[in-house]
Amino acid sequence: MTVNKLSKGHNLRWESSRMMLPEHVEQFIHYQNNRGIISKPILDEQKLEEINDIIRIAIEDYTPVYIDVYKDGVIKTVMCYVNKLDQYLRELRVTIEDRLEKVKIENVVDIR
Repeated sequence: MTVNKLSKGHNLRWESSRMMLPEHVEQFIHYQNNRGIISKPILDEQKLEEINDIIRIAIEDYTPVYIDVYKDGVIKTVMCYVNKLDQYLRELRVTIEDRLEKVKIENVVDIR
C-alpha cells in the first residue's frame, strides 16, 4: 500500500490547518488549568468551635480522626492521630502512618 498525502491519517495538507478560535483556545487553557480546583470554604464560628473541641478530645484520648485539609484548590482527607496543637505556629502535629507531619490550622476544613 502506498502512503501519500491523501491517505487516511496522513493528510498532511489539512492536518496542519486545523484551527481553533482564540476564544476557544483561551477557554480550553482555563479549563485545563482549573480542573477540579475549588475555592477554600469559609468556616463559621460554630464550625470552628466544633473543630477545636474535636482536636482537644483527639489529643486527650489519642484517638484517630479524619481531617479534611485544603491545599492548592483540592480538599484531601487524611486519617491521623493528633499529637499536639501549637497555637503559636498555628499548626497541628499529627501522626500519619508512623510519620510525624505538620498541618496548618487555617488549612483544616473539617475534622471527624
